Formats: sequence, C-alpha cells, structure tokens
Amino acid sequence: MQQNIISVTLAYKAQKINLIVSVGATLMDAVKDQRLYQEYSAQVTVQRFGVFGKEVESDYILQSNDRIELYESLLYDPMLQRKSKVDPKRYRRQPS
Repeated sequence: MQQNIISVTLAYKAQKINLIVSVGATLMDAVKDQRLYQEYSAQVTVQRFGVFGKEVESDYILQSNDRIELYESLLYDPMLQRKSKVDPKRYRRQPS
C-alpha cells in the first residue's frame, strides 16, 4: 500500500462515500474534489463541517479513517415544530 494516501469517509445526508486522499489534505480539499459537489453542487449549502461529531474548520488536516460530516442549516426550529403539534394555533412554524 502506498504511504502517501489515506482513506476517509464523507457523510452527507443519507450517503456515505469512501474517499482516497493524499496525506496532508484538508477537509475542504477532500470535499471539493469528490462526487458530492459534482452531483449536488446546486443543492449543497454546507456552512459547517465536523469530524466524528466534533465541529472543525475547513482547513482541518485529515487523518486516516476520519469520518467527515457536512452540516446544513435547519429550515425550522425543532422545538417550535414539536410545540406546534401540541397547540398549532399558538405556535406557528416560522423559518429560522
């Protein structure tokens, strides 16, 4: 096996994509080079990133076997959504 490449996983919505990247690649390098942006470029509105559930910056240096997670903004406040089921007249869903 070559020593200058590592394997990471990209998780976005319900998809998990296994990626091969070079050692020293940043999180943004891996995301931009892959199928996600090629297939979903118009739909991707990612503002935050994480690795194994911990939020990181886009310049994070990837390690072998990292799981990259892409976080999108919520359309509605989940707390208001639950309350609106109980009393729909009092709590109306509003975009956050």
